Amino acid sequence: MFKFFVRTAVFNVLFYTTTALACILCLPGLLLERQKFLSIIRIWLSSVYFLERNILGLDYEVRGAENLPATGSYIIAAKHQSAYETMKLHLLFHDPAIILKRELLGIPLWGSYLKKADVIAIDRSSPETAIASIQDGALRMKGQGRPIIIFPQGTRVGIKETSTDRPYKVGVARIQEATQLPIIPLALNAGFFWPKIGRRKKPGCVVFEFLPPIEPGLERIDLIQKLETTVESASQNLLQEAQEKSILKQNRPLVLKIFYALKLLLIVYSVCWYSLAVYLKSEYIKVQMSLQFSGQVERKVEGLKIKGFPGPVTITTTQDSLSTPKFGIKTENLKIKIWPIPFFPIKIEADHLTYRSFDFEKPFTADDIAAHFTIWPHIINVHAITAHKDNFHMNAYGFVDLSAQPEPILTMSVEAVNAASLIGLLAADGFIEEKSAMFAAAAFQGLENQEGIATIPLRYENRELYAGPFLVKKF
Repeated sequence: MFKFFVRTAVFNVLFYTTTALACILCLPGLLLERQKFLSIIRIWLSSVYFLERNILGLDYEVRGAENLPATGSYIIAAKHQSAYETMKLHLLFHDPAIILKRELLGIPLWGSYLKKADVIAIDRSSPETAIASIQDGALRMKGQGRPIIIFPQGTRVGIKETSTDRPYKVGVARIQEATQLPIIPLALNAGFFWPKIGRRKKPGCVVFEFLPPIEPGLERIDLIQKLETTVESASQNLLQEAQEKSILKQNRPLVLKIFYALKLLLIVYSVCWYSLAVYLKSEYIKVQMSLQFSGQVERKVEGLKIKGFPGPVTITTTQDSLSTPKFGIKTENLKIKIWPIPFFPIKIEADHLTYRSFDFEKPFTADDIAAHFTIWPHIINVHAITAHKDNFHMNAYGFVDLSAQPEPILTMSVEAVNAASLIGLLAADGFIEEKSAMFAAAAFQGLENQEGIATIPLRYENRELYAGPFLVKKF
C-alpha cells in the first residue's frame, strides 16, 4: 500500500501546482468569448488526465457511446462517486451544462469561472424555487443544444452506500417533463479508484458506461425507479469488475511490480531533473544580468549550455568571469555537475583558473582545478579539491563552517607534491612574504613521505590563513 501513498502524494503536489497555475492563466480568459475560455479549461483537464495516467496509473474507458444522440440536447443522469468524474465531463462531452448548487457561484474566483462556463445553478431557498431554477436552466440549455448533466442522488455516494442511504431525487424527472429530452443513464466505478473519502488513489481503469436512453412518457415514480435500477445494477457490475481486476494485479509477477515501480521513479526523477535544469539556467542568467546592472560588478558568461539527462544536470561554459573592485575570477571550460537529489555531491571542473585580489600584486593561476563537495545545512563538506600548476599537484579535503560569525571558518587538510616549488612561485609573485615562504617550504619538506607527498593542515579564521602553526597570510 506504500506505493499507492507515494503515487498519491506525488500526484497531489503536481495536481495542486497545475491547478494553481490554471487558475492564474484562466484570469485573462474571463475576458475572452466563452468557447475560448472553455478551451483553457479543457487544456487544464487534459493536463490533469496526463498526470493521472503517468503518476497514478489511472486511465478511463468509455462504453455504450452508441447510446448517445448524435446531435441536439439530452440529459445525462450520472452516478456520482468522486471528484474524478467531474473532471472528465468536459472531456467526455462537448460543452456540457452541469447542474450545481447556486452557493458555489459565490466562491471567490472559482465562482467567476463557473459563471463563465454557464452552468445551471439551483436556488435551494425553497423546493419550489429549486425545481423552477432547474427547469428554467434546462430549457435554456436545450435551446443551446447542450447536454445537461445531473447527479440524481444529489451528492457523492461511496461505493459501500446504497440508494437507500442516498435515494434518487425527483429533479431529473422534472427536467425531462419540462424539456421532453431523453435521459441517458451513466454508470461508473470511479469511487473504487478515487474514493469519496480518503486520499489514497489506486491505479487502474475507470469505466464510464452509457446505458440505453429512457424516453419521455413514463410516470414520475416509474421513471425514478427505472433509472435507479438501471444505474445501480450497472454500477455494481462495474465495481465488481474493478475489484476482480485489482485482485489479479495484486498477484501479478514480481518482475512487473518492479517494472512499474521503476517507471514511477523515472517519471518523478525526470520531473525533478528538468525542473532543476530550468531553475539553474534561469538563476545563472538572472545573476549575470543583476551583476551587470549593479555598476561595479562585471559578469561575462560565454557558451552556456545545460545538458546531461539522465545523469547529473551539467552546466558548461567556455568562459566564465566575475570582476569586482576587490577581486576577480576567470575560468575556462567550466563544468558543474549537480544531481537532482538532495545532499548528493556536486562536482566542478575547469581547465584553467585565474584569480585576482587587491591583497596580491599579481594574479594566481592554476592549469586545472576540480572540486567535489556536498552541501549540508550550514556546512560544506569538501571531499576533494585538486589543482595543478607547473609541476605542483595538490589534493585538499575538509569542511567550511558557514554558521561561524563574522565569517565562515575553513578547515582543510592539504596533500601536496612539490609544494616547495609552488611556495617559491607564490613568494616571487608577492602572494607570500619571503620569510613566511622559507618557513612554509621547510615545513612542507620536513613533512614529505617517501613518495614526496606532504600533508599539512590549513585553517582560515578571522581573516588569517595558517598552514599548521605558521601564519601564511593576514587579509
